[in-house]
This record gives sequence, C-alpha cells and structure tokens, in this order.
Amino acid sequence: MGQAAKGDLELAESLVKLGRFDEALETLRECDKTAPVLVTKDAALRIKGAQLGVAVQDYRADTVPVEQLQSGLIEHFTEGEVIDRLFEEGKIELHGVEAEVNQFIVLKAGTSHSALARVIRLPMP
Repeated sequence: MGQAAKGDLELAESLVKLGRFDEALETLRECDKTAPVLVTKDAALRIKGAQLGVAVQDYRADTVPVEQLQSGLIEHFTEGEVIDRLFEEGKIELHGVEAEVNQFIVLKAGTSHSALARVIRLPMP
C-alpha cells in the first residue's frame, strides 16, 4: 500500500471517529477501487452503513465449531514414579505428550495415583 493510500485510510478513520460517515465512505471509494465492507456487531451501525450504500457484515468470531474447541485439559497415563517425582521436585519433563503451553495435564498411574500439572514450556525440537 502506497503512502497516499495509507494517508487516505487514516483520514477515513478520523472521519469515522468524528461521525462523518458520508465523507469517510467517499474517501475510501476514492483511494481504493474495491468496495469497502463494514464488519461490526453493532446493529445500528450496520443499518447506518446499509443506508449509506456500504456492504455490511456481522462480526462472527464466535462461530467456531465445538469440535475445534480445546478444553485445556488432557489425560496422560504414566508410571507412579513420574508422579512421585513431580511431587518431590515440583516440576518434571514429560516426553511424548501432545500439549500446548498453559495446557493442563492430569497424570494418572493406576486407579488412585494422579496429579495435575501445567505445561510451562515445550521441548526444543
């Protein structure tokens, strides 16, 4: 994007902040030949944009499929000695666990030996 186009966009942003939507829209149309799209959750602003002839869309960041959401908690079965070492040392290195930083891991050994741990860093590749 050229310097003139960046300046035009800054001007359009300033005009929007001042409530001068007609002038902002005209500035956008002059600096970029593609049609601007107003994306917002604000219904009143979408109506105003539509009245001005702007293409409008609802902001839809909350439409992630449930199966793609992570609970932040995984289970990992291990030996009892690993859990004992975690309690003794306060932290341990686990290998072969698919986890992300800040994800919680329930370590299990047998039916009654378990611990809750949090990933603080990933191993270097």
